[in-house]
This record gives sequence, structure tokens and C-alpha cells, in this order.
Amino acid sequence: MARPIKEGLDYFPHDCIPDHRLELIEAEFGLTGYAVVLKLYERIFVEKGYFCEWTTDMVLMFTHKNSVDGNVVSEIVKASLRRGIFDSRLYEKYSILTSADIQETYLKVTERRKQVFLFEEYLLLDCTHFADNVVINSVNADINAGKCRRKSTKEKKGK
Repeated sequence: MARPIKEGLDYFPHDCIPDHRLELIEAEFGLTGYAVVLKLYERIFVEKGYFCEWTTDMVLMFTHKNSVDGNVVSEIVKASLRRGIFDSRLYEKYSILTSADIQETYLKVTERRKQVFLFEEYLLLDCTHFADNVVINSVNADINAGKCRRKSTKEKKGK
């Protein structure tokens, strides 16, 4: 039996000099704010790689696991959405946490995988720049919506 295709990551790169958005979270909420955002990044990259669902049940599990007050976490997430750390449009529409930066990082780290599956509705990046291993699916269907890829050099030479 074939090994299931891995979605998440075992690690993710973290800049030593945080951008101003994360510094503002830390200024507003102290080290708790910084830690919560980093823990959210961990959850995103480990689970699906480029997004995580952020429902009431997920908030409850997150707060319990990390021993943080639920109201504090909710305020940090709201501030992170307001400051663009996470995309507010996709959060409102699908209850997920993601961003273009997160998606770029995920695609860089997974560029050597045979296949990387992404949901079209969650994408914040232009798919014309994706590597050949990226397969775009739809959230609302189990069928493949098609590959968003450039023609390889083999295909060009054959024609």
C-alpha cells in the first residue's frame, strides 16, 4: 500500500527580525501575543501546511493545549486579521487562517515534493508562478479542478 501524501511540514522558516505587524502584536499583547501568533503558525504549517480551520472547537482545543485564555486568543486573532498577518477575507468566508506569506513559504518548502495539493478557493497567490508539482483542487468537490502549471521543456520540444 502506498504511503499517504504528506500535507503539513515538519519545520518552517522563521525570520529573526519580525516584520512590523508582528511587532505591533507584541507591543499590544506582550510576549503572549507573539507566542500565540507563532503557535498559530506552527498549527498552520503542521496540519495542512498553508491554512488551518479556525472554528469554535479549534479555538477551544488551541486554548486548552496552550494554556491561554480564550478571550485573549480571540483578541490576538482579531488584531492579527486587522493587521494583515492573516487574510481577513478568507477568514470571514471560510473560517480559516492563512496569508500570502504563509502560502509562499509553504510552496518554497514543498518544491521538491512530487505533488502538492492546494484548494483553489483558499489561494492568495497567482498560480501561473507555481511549480509543476502543484495540483489545484476545489474545496466543494472531491474531483481535481486541474493542474495550474506551465508547459515543461519536454512538452515544448515535442511540438
